[in-house]
Amino acid sequence: MSPKRNPKTRRNVLQTMAGIGTASIGATGMIGSVNGESESVVTALNEDSVTYTDDATDSETGGDPYGEGEFKTTLASGIIKYRGVWRPSIDAWEFDYSLSGITENRFTDDNSPAERMWWQEAYVNKSDATNFDALYTRDDSNWVGVKEGSGNSPVDYSSYDNVKTAASIALGVLNPAAGTAYAVSDFVEDLIHQWYQRNRVSTKWYFDTTAGPDDHHTGHYFKLRAELNKGNRVIFDINDIAAAYGEHVVSNKFSIISYGSTTTPNSLSTQERRQQGIRRVTPSDRFELAGQYPRLVRKLDEEDGPIYVSTKPRTKIVHKGSEVPEHVREEIKSGPGTRRGLPGDSKSQRHRHH
Repeated sequence: MSPKRNPKTRRNVLQTMAGIGTASIGATGMIGSVNGESESVVTALNEDSVTYTDDATDSETGGDPYGEGEFKTTLASGIIKYRGVWRPSIDAWEFDYSLSGITENRFTDDNSPAERMWWQEAYVNKSDATNFDALYTRDDSNWVGVKEGSGNSPVDYSSYDNVKTAASIALGVLNPAAGTAYAVSDFVEDLIHQWYQRNRVSTKWYFDTTAGPDDHHTGHYFKLRAELNKGNRVIFDINDIAAAYGEHVVSNKFSIISYGSTTTPNSLSTQERRQQGIRRVTPSDRFELAGQYPRLVRKLDEEDGPIYVSTKPRTKIVHKGSEVPEHVREEIKSGPGTRRGLPGDSKSQRHRHH
């Protein structure tokens, strides 16, 4: 039976307090000149900054390789771009991006779980950048994490606001699309730090075992960073992909463009920085930032000196629909193989749970 696809997308531009989430903006009083600036750092960031997010869902319905009927695979993806930070120690802009992709598999006749997940991946394709080292991720729980069934020892992701925000965006579109009611807290509690495969900046997690698939609801969190010299830009695509047993492949592809400033921020005057949408932040601002901008506090601690924060958008995110790369098609064609068990083998029979 030919797969039936149902792509859906919507775009959000969220004003934020902490560079993440959907928190409302609160008023902050003027406190006079601070480090040569005419207003408090929180006031400047609150008034001028927006955080761009995008989300999308893709679904596919088709036959079950185990003969249990049809099931629907749904993938919901949420992506966040954070405000850029110029770090004098590396003489470059840092742009951070977070992606969360969450899946659900359900039989169409009774809506029972279909334990058919095969793998998920975040496939990054650089279109234009100074060099590939300017775009990277890390093997760290604050950068990658995966949810797969039960029986794993979870990492404490509850303090990672960036993870919770990315997941909340994805769950916000998954629940109505798949008819579920998952909570962000449950997703965060189930996340583990698990590094399966990495090819430069792309990541991939397999959810099946040698006995076949045994998960119907999976997800992952993925953070990457671009470092740009003055006047440079980075253009790349990130494709959130999920594959279920049979030939169920769903994806949400986004194109991202980020620009650095044409001049080194620390060489500009206060007025010039203001005109270009750049704010100087110093260690003396740390206390004021602590409650609303913990991410910038961490940047200050890493830098041990002033940093320069973009208060105007320097990144554009565009949803490009659903696209299955050739390497995914080839793996689907080749099948799980003996490494993971073939559908129909006695060891890999899977029956639905009612």
